[in-house]
Amino acid sequence: MADPSLAFHAVRRFGTGPGTRDLSNAAQDPRGWLKAQIHAGAALPDATKPMAPTNEAMADAAIYTANDPRPSDDTKRTLREAAKRRDYLASLRAASTSQTPYMERLVRFWTNHFCVSDARNAVVLLAGAYERDAIRPGMEGTFRQLLGRVVRHPAMLQYLDNDSSTGPNSKAGLKNHKGLNENLGRELMELHTLGVNAGYTQADVTNAARILTGWTAPFKQGEFRYADNRHEPGDKPWFGTTIRSGGEKEGEELLDRLAEHPATARHIATKLATHFVADTPPQAAIDRLAKVYQQSGGDLPTLHKAIVDLDEAWANPLAKATQPVDLVVGLHRALGDDGADEKDLSFLSQLGQPYWGAPAPTGWPDTTADWFAPDALLRRIEWAQRMGNQYGGKIDGRDFAQSTAGPLLTEAHFGVIRSATSARETFTLALLTPEFQRR
Repeated sequence: MADPSLAFHAVRRFGTGPGTRDLSNAAQDPRGWLKAQIHAGAALPDATKPMAPTNEAMADAAIYTANDPRPSDDTKRTLREAAKRRDYLASLRAASTSQTPYMERLVRFWTNHFCVSDARNAVVLLAGAYERDAIRPGMEGTFRQLLGRVVRHPAMLQYLDNDSSTGPNSKAGLKNHKGLNENLGRELMELHTLGVNAGYTQADVTNAARILTGWTAPFKQGEFRYADNRHEPGDKPWFGTTIRSGGEKEGEELLDRLAEHPATARHIATKLATHFVADTPPQAAIDRLAKVYQQSGGDLPTLHKAIVDLDEAWANPLAKATQPVDLVVGLHRALGDDGADEKDLSFLSQLGQPYWGAPAPTGWPDTTADWFAPDALLRRIEWAQRMGNQYGGKIDGRDFAQSTAGPLLTEAHFGVIRSATSARETFTLALLTPEFQRR
């Protein structure tokens, strides 16, 4: 049997902490257990309520554009809240109850990497379908295939305003005096693929946006549509080469070139190593992941296995901050209950990480300093106190701490828990140990 601490490290670093049967499944071969999850895929578990298809979400959203009668603000809020109850909770419950916690962590990594946010009202109604239809199945193929799913999805096209981007010299542009929106072109290069230091210019960003004109997703239709009358005609110079005039095919060629570029391999490798290894990951770990990306043609299952194979990912237990969503998910997994409920959506907002609510296209940050600032720590203490009030009379905090951290729990921290003067305080302190707050 493997060192028991490795099983605890596996479920914390690559998942969100021990759930039902996780430790027993990981005990013999922690790395093998993690890799086996990749073959299982990332579909929503049968136990969770399926998220509505995109077209159903858009049918629901028709009320947004109704002119007679004009929908009230209360009606709009009701619709948004219904979307959260249906789609947001389906995703949270999948993470809370799944037997493949590593895959659920990867779902959240890629959803955050290709961030859309419900700061835009349209995204509230599309975020669930975006995760289910673009991210989850896209993880079973190559990065290029995932990239194509993401860029064509209505959530991304509307979030980054490509649905309104029009070539100035296109038929629609000349007729309606509409203009270019560079948001998708910029974030596609800066955040999603090449990275900010890849050496491209503002002209490359502008031409990427021109290449993608015509890639739209009309709100009422709720699906990708190529509008040739909005596409900027002509050849486009881009990043030291030229993409020849070809309508929709120009966008596909752009995605091909972005996915195969060495800078993309380095950028993706750096983000994965930062997420699963350390806030400042060793260069050797980044180099190995970048090499795997290039040699495999960006095959994501191969890349996800390579993360598990990194010795650096096993070297420093509890080196990373546990993000709020993983605190909430980890608690439900440890309790072995039916998963997250509506109160958890409120808790996540209070903890500073509202579900699918990142404040910018950069997504949520991924370093300890971002999550352990003084105000963030205060919110964690308040959350732990609420959970202590709720569970302290039902669950012994000492047993909870030992079952969730095992040999990672230091005697000093366990001593603090034992010194508590009430069941509520004992459970609260168990949630506030570094062994629960870090991964």
